[in-house]
Amino acid sequence: MVRNASGKKVFYVTGDIAHPDQIAKTTWLVPEHVPARNIKRHLCKDGPKMCKECQLCEWGKFYLRMKEEEKKQSTNALMATV
Repeated sequence: MVRNASGKKVFYVTGDIAHPDQIAKTTWLVPEHVPARNIKRHLCKDGPKMCKECQLCEWGKFYLRMKEEEKKQSTNALMATV
């Protein structure tokens, strides 16, 4: 048992304690939690032109999926107007 200068018990814990009934929270920045307009800022120095060939980072893969969905939505919108 550890006591401070006033004699009260002090409980020292290092790190975070995960409670079993709560979802673990991370400080990692993931593509799903970033606004779509900011995804390009997280791509590598080669930029979005190389994402299709590279396929190494999750940011690039997410960017390609996002662009594909935008193309599908735009073609669906064009077909709906015809």
